[in-house]
Amino acid sequence: MVFTKCVTLTGKYNASFVFQTQKAMEKWIASELPELEKKYGTLEVNTRTLQGLKVGDKCKVIGDGNLVYTIEGIKEYSPNNYGFVLDSGWIEPVYKCYKA
Repeated sequence: MVFTKCVTLTGKYNASFVFQTQKAMEKWIASELPELEKKYGTLEVNTRTLQGLKVGDKCKVIGDGNLVYTIEGIKEYSPNNYGFVLDSGWIEPVYKCYKA
């Protein structure tokens, strides 16, 4: 799996979700976001492009300084909510990882 898009929601509900394609992200925004806004009120939506990391790539993690890790696997927490399993033994959210 290669994730290339991220949606971050802020307001009375704060979360980030990752997607493999622009189309998948747009479909989620059209179908899932309205349901969340019914429950939590208007949410601020920010989208961004991810670097497309995959298992085997070297990465850094936001907040970990200059440490470099190898991505060893992917953990799914819930739909569109994934983490990278790193060689350190930690699992970090996909959206916090960037190319080393």
